[in-house]
Amino acid sequence: MLNYLFQYNFIEQEDDITSPTKCPVITKLVLEVDKDKSPVIEVSRDLIRKLKPHQVEGVQFMWDCVAETTERLQNDPGSGCILAHCMGLGKTLSVSIQLCLLFV
Repeated sequence: MLNYLFQYNFIEQEDDITSPTKCPVITKLVLEVDKDKSPVIEVSRDLIRKLKPHQVEGVQFMWDCVAETTERLQNDPGSGCILAHCMGLGKTLSVSIQLCLLFV
């Protein structure tokens, strides 16, 4: 298992030994933690396991650009971003997850 810690984001991933391309499977994505390092904003494990690493990066990018933190969202209407890539790489799924994080 490999763990990454970004400014606000925490990722866990493991290697998928059944994958012919040996693409890692992301098993956890925490976009914000509180002072006690407990998750405040976390993507559902069922959803995150379906994403490829570049799609997870898209979710992180959108969260950092649009919301950044829940505190900022309460005080500021938010910002925006442009997510552009080749067709068929999962932008719609990444945006759907982002919308779930913001409005559910």
